[in-house]
Amino acid sequence: MQRKYPDGTRRRLLGGICATGALTGLDALLPAWARPLTGAVGAMRSPASGPVRFDLSVARQRIDIAGAAAWAHTLNGTVPGPLIELHEGSDALLRVHNTLDEDSSIHWHGILLPFEMDGVPGVTFPGIKPG
Repeated sequence: MQRKYPDGTRRRLLGGICATGALTGLDALLPAWARPLTGAVGAMRSPASGPVRFDLSVARQRIDIAGAAAWAHTLNGTVPGPLIELHEGSDALLRVHNTLDEDSSIHWHGILLPFEMDGVPGVTFPGIKPG
């Protein structure tokens, strides 16, 4: 005996199952910088445990780009720098160690900051001094 389903219900169910299966594999198609990190720079903490602390090191290193060596300014040894995730309202303490022989800065995406904290060294703020 064959079951009777309302028109389209079975097709919608099967379509939903297929779509769910397809979506679960989409993260593999994302570039490395857009995937969730398991070894992120810092761990999330509750506000009661104090600010989240990050140590960031700016350096000039040779990196491999498509099989060729090139010089780049790296942040903790990577280009682009590591993904840092914070929750709105949480405090963060960032220690930036500039190993370059010139002033440096870090540009933040997704955070509204005064220009004195997110600008061009020597133009909008003095910069992060070497050492």
